[in-house]
Amino acid sequence: MALTPGTDPIYTTIKSVFEQMNLYTEIPGAGNTSLEAVGTGNGTQTVFNLANNKVVDGSETIYVASVLKVKDTDYSINYDDGIITFLAGHIPGAVAITAGYWFSDLRSSYVSGHILESEDEINRKCGRSFYPSQAITNEKLDGWQTNDTNWFTYQARTFLDEMEAYRPLQEGFLLERTIFVKNFPILTVTGLLIDGATVAAANYMIYPNSGAIVLAETLSPTIKHGAQTVDISYTYGIAVVPKTVRKLCEWLTVSCMIKQRFLGAPVQMNVSSMNLDKVEKEIESLFTAIGRQMEVAII
Repeated sequence: MALTPGTDPIYTTIKSVFEQMNLYTEIPGAGNTSLEAVGTGNGTQTVFNLANNKVVDGSETIYVASVLKVKDTDYSINYDDGIITFLAGHIPGAVAITAGYWFSDLRSSYVSGHILESEDEINRKCGRSFYPSQAITNEKLDGWQTNDTNWFTYQARTFLDEMEAYRPLQEGFLLERTIFVKNFPILTVTGLLIDGATVAAANYMIYPNSGAIVLAETLSPTIKHGAQTVDISYTYGIAVVPKTVRKLCEWLTVSCMIKQRFLGAPVQMNVSSMNLDKVEKEIESLFTAIGRQMEVAII
C-alpha cells in the first residue's frame, strides 16, 4: 500500500518509536508461546475485538485456523480501539481466530501525529525531503516562486555550487533561466509548460540534487519575476530513507512526546528513565551527520 507524505509516517514506523521508548506490553508475553484467543468464526461475523485497545500499529499477527493473515488483504484493524474487521471474501468460518500484538498506554494515532511533525521539522531544517519516489502532477509555480530565490538558501546554493557559478554575473544569468521545484532530488520530469506552452525536453537540463531545471539559452522568454506561470509534472525521491534520517525522526518524536509530558499533556508515559538532555544531544549529532552526508552527496 502506497504511503502519502504528510499523511502517513514514512521516515520511521510507529512500532519503531514504541520500541525506542520501550513503552509496550507484548501478547504473548515473555516465555508465553500461546497466542490470544480472539474468538471463533461462524461464516458471517466480520468484527472481532482484541482483549486490549491501544494496539501498536504494525505489531499484530492475526491467524485464522493457524494460518497467518495479511492486513488490508484479509482484514483491517483499528489500532486505537483494538478492533479487527475481516474483509469480504475472507470472513472466517467455524475456526479459531488467534492473535499476537503489542499494546501500550499511548494511542498509535497520537504517536503518528508526532512522527509527521518530526518529518516536517527534518525537511524544513535540511532544506529538502527524504521521501522514497513520489509523483507530483501539475505543480503550479509562478515567476516569483521559480527564480526570486534567496541565493543563500540550501537549494539555490547547492545548484550554484553544482554549476560552479561563483561570480555574480554567472549566478544571475543562471537563476533567470532556472526553475526550482518544491521537492527534490528530481528523478524524472514528465511534463513542463510555461504559460500553457509545452517545453520540449531538449530545451532544458535537469539538476536532480538541487531540484533545478535550467532552460536552454536559446529558449525565450526566460523566467521573469511574477511574469510566467509554470506547470510541471515530475517524480522525486530516493531509493531508501537513510538510516540517519530514520533514527533522527525516531529521536525527534521521542523528544516531542517527553516535552508534552513535562508540559502536562495527557500522555501516560514514564519518562523517568529518559534523559531529555541525552535525547537532544543525539538529535543534534544526527542533524550534523545528515548535513555532512548532504555535503558529499551520499544521500
